[in-house]
Amino acid sequence: QWIVKRGQTVDIISLNQIWEQYEALPAPPTTLQLARATGVLALLLLLAILNGAYLVRYRPRLVGHAGRLVSYLASLVIAVLLARLLSLDPWRAEMIPVLATVMVITIAWDHVVAILTAVTLSLIISLSTVGQLDHVIVLLSVSASAILPLSEISSRSTVIKVGFRAGLVFVAVRLGMAVVSDGVVLSDLSETTWLWHTLRGFLWCLVAGYLVAGSLPFIESVFGLVTDISLLELGDASHPLLQEMVQRAPGTYNHSIVVGTIG
Repeated sequence: QWIVKRGQTVDIISLNQIWEQYEALPAPPTTLQLARATGVLALLLLLAILNGAYLVRYRPRLVGHAGRLVSYLASLVIAVLLARLLSLDPWRAEMIPVLATVMVITIAWDHVVAILTAVTLSLIISLSTVGQLDHVIVLLSVSASAILPLSEISSRSTVIKVGFRAGLVFVAVRLGMAVVSDGVVLSDLSETTWLWHTLRGFLWCLVAGYLVAGSLPFIESVFGLVTDISLLELGDASHPLLQEMVQRAPGTYNHSIVVGTIG
């Protein structure tokens, strides 16, 4: 029997009844809490071993360089801390650090490392927040949709478009999980609460795209890489240094343009 049905307001009488039922619940045994903590630690240890083994064998440039390894691990720790902080109500914005981090790892390294990072972050953040499997699926699906298109970055708008597409994937996966896991029917999808949560997640994905696009120069300096955007900016003919070269050494400039075109 429901104390408060869907769509009804929780008054003080209903709140007292809910609190009485909560206090009447038996406390979980210590063995159950210990088993749950042991399972979580074992899962995290397995993730660390699998990720470490892969990186040592297939990405020695990342593991063998102290600066790169520290940058990678620091990005994971910061992402978890920010996600845990932003997961509190009413924001529920853990999507922003997760999506931004996997996009940065994709740009800095490659798709495989980014996917491993997405799996790790999704599991850790889900275990530390809601503890539900559907939340893991949503985070993984959105991260995968952002990782795959980032093979080339010709402009900052590309990163923003990736965030927009990730938002659309969030809406689709959220709808699917609501129907499959929660038993939500189409008539329930018009509720203000469900629509607000879905639109909010779409907005967070878009915010993550804008953050990464605006932080590309900082990302390049931290991870020691050069993106296609920086190369295009360096090749801009209106650059003051190139304009000075045209005036002082036009022959050298034309020769450089020809060699660069051949290259």
